[in-house]
Amino acid sequence: MRNLKRTSQLFFALALLLSMVAGLGTVSAQDLKVLRVGMGAAGTTVVWDVALATDTTSHTFIEMMFPGLAPRDETTGLPQHGMAEEWEISEDGRVYTFKIKEGVPWVVYDPATDSVVEVTDEAGNVRYVTAHDFVYGALRTMDPETASNYGYLPADWVEGGNAFNEGTGAREDVKIRAVDDYTLEITSPEPAGFLLQVYGLGCSLPSRSGPSRSTATTGRCPRTTMCTARSS
Repeated sequence: MRNLKRTSQLFFALALLLSMVAGLGTVSAQDLKVLRVGMGAAGTTVVWDVALATDTTSHTFIEMMFPGLAPRDETTGLPQHGMAEEWEISEDGRVYTFKIKEGVPWVVYDPATDSVVEVTDEAGNVRYVTAHDFVYGALRTMDPETASNYGYLPADWVEGGNAFNEGTGAREDVKIRAVDDYTLEITSPEPAGFLLQVYGLGCSLPSRSGPSRSTATTGRCPRTTMCTARSS
């Protein structure tokens, strides 16, 4: 019964992803155009945390703001290049290696200046999205302390993920790692034809890790926003 429930939820999540995801490219924060969207019933609370969002409205906004590794084309339904410029699949179909797009900065909206500003680290350098952010985001979603309703989705398809998600395994044994700053490697417990879609779900999106600061006058920097734009 548990496996049937998980399978149903997985297909629901994949269907939701197919209906929402569009191809995304990158531009500088200064070149961003304004997109105002009204969605959901009046009073709807949008959950911006990719690990904790459960409702359709929140997931829709999250998919607008966070490009996945290989989002599906709206017309063909085929995986396309998102944050992954390219990927390789091992001969046994279990190891996926993604080359992460460089030069995508984390950004935050500054209401005082009504502008988007780039997040910087403690040394004042622009904080770019890296493979480490994808590792951190996936592990945070799987972490039982996060209590994500969708933690099982990445956990089921990353070796060592289920044990970690259930509290019986160690974080270090989960087979997702940053080979370098822009190379992400994920090992699945078994091959499956839909793994590219699973690894692109909202629960596997990057989350900003490590210390940083923002030039926003609020003095706060959300951990879940990066500079993206729809590609042509």
